Amino acid sequence: MKKIVKIILTFLFVFILISCNEEKVDKNGKMENVINIYTLNDFHGAIFENKSAGEIGLSKIGNFLKTVKEKQPNNTVILSAGDMFQGAAVSAMTRGKVVVDIMNYIGFDAMTLGNHEFDWGINDIIRYHDGDEENGEANFPFLGANIYHEPSEAFVDWAEPYTVIERGNFKIGILGLMGENLESSIIGSVIKGYEFTSELAAIKKYVPILRNEEGADIVIVVSHNDTSSINYEIRNLEGDQYVDAVVNGHTHQYYAYEETRIDGPPLVVVQSGDNGRFVGHIALEVDKESKKVIDATVGFVSKDKMTTPSTEIEEIINGYQEYIDIENELIGKAGTYINRTIGTRFAANILGKFEDVDVGIINAGGVRSAGFPINDGDDVTYGSIFRIMPFENQVITLNLTGLQLKKFLGVRSDLRFSDSLNTLDLTIRGKAIEDTEVYKIAIIDFAYYRFEYMLQYGTEMTIHDVLVRDLLVDAVREIVEEEGRWYIK
Repeated sequence: MKKIVKIILTFLFVFILISCNEEKVDKNGKMENVINIYTLNDFHGAIFENKSAGEIGLSKIGNFLKTVKEKQPNNTVILSAGDMFQGAAVSAMTRGKVVVDIMNYIGFDAMTLGNHEFDWGINDIIRYHDGDEENGEANFPFLGANIYHEPSEAFVDWAEPYTVIERGNFKIGILGLMGENLESSIIGSVIKGYEFTSELAAIKKYVPILRNEEGADIVIVVSHNDTSSINYEIRNLEGDQYVDAVVNGHTHQYYAYEETRIDGPPLVVVQSGDNGRFVGHIALEVDKESKKVIDATVGFVSKDKMTTPSTEIEEIINGYQEYIDIENELIGKAGTYINRTIGTRFAANILGKFEDVDVGIINAGGVRSAGFPINDGDDVTYGSIFRIMPFENQVITLNLTGLQLKKFLGVRSDLRFSDSLNTLDLTIRGKAIEDTEVYKIAIIDFAYYRFEYMLQYGTEMTIHDVLVRDLLVDAVREIVEEEGRWYIK
């Protein structure tokens, strides 16, 4: 009963926030001293509306944001807390360019990098600020104050630590941070040599620079992380370290709350879910004499305000028709209900059938919840499989002795295995794993690099030029051709 009451109260809280956090006016009923900040995070390339999943679509979201900013240019700031590109087929196939084009049109002011911006390598981050219009340019800065490159013993120069924008008579400093220690969420072959250092240390370092050297009146921290563990310390920072608002990302949660301070307005914190299901809204009232924030509210934009698509954004999207056609290619229909657990098992078994391996291994996070559920009778398109596995993960095979395999299974963490392996009685296809026998495994590359410290002792390691996602597509096609629909047995 208590659990039911808690769920009801949670929904009521979110409903109130979504319904009541409208555009703020100051005590005189004017907008001139109010800064409205709109936020997206973990958008994952969800440019198309998906009503069943609650995804609004970038055309409708963008129309709202663009209109607000055009009507109130001196009061509006639009920010992203990262993970904007990777996740859906059209965005991923263009390496995020379609999303960047739309963000440029909308007028985003800054974007903190997320872990999935690294999925295609550092060069696909740098390209958006390399001056080459042909490969796409972002009209807004990429932020990442705590991205440290160990070999050069310096913080990177391809991400800005902060940016400063002016709205009316106010200067607003925006500090961007990667989640501390989120290197583990990025494939090791890409992130090797990089470290995401302390967020709190970066705040204490850069906020005084923003206030003293850059003349910022307001400071907003945009972190690709849930900062709840350090918000108590952030809210208690004083003087030139004072932070006015925090925008979060990474965990795909939606929350908007206040951290009460002993004196002055609260520290407001927001994270707006994922895939464009919500748009966060922070409103800061600023005293025009002292230029200090004197009141702050936080919530979400009412979905009733995001119902009209943008003709201009639709035109941008339609410019990528060749990719849209690939995403919409029909593979067949589902012949059964498939949830994430079933889909992950299917993927592990596909790896278990790769070449002549004994065991297939995949990390649970490699199969994304955004791709599920798939219901009996649903169309299965290339885009459907892409949402299940959006990453460019390759297959790695190697040989392990039975003893090495047993030790590896002891630290298996969130790994999932093909049905050929029984982890309870340590058998492969019904036969006990022998310490001196050699077994061939096929493992997704993300998991290999995560556990390279153990797997490096294997032999005949081979990186195959084949994506795990393509194996899934081929397997589903084959099942549909043989059985008429996609069944999982």
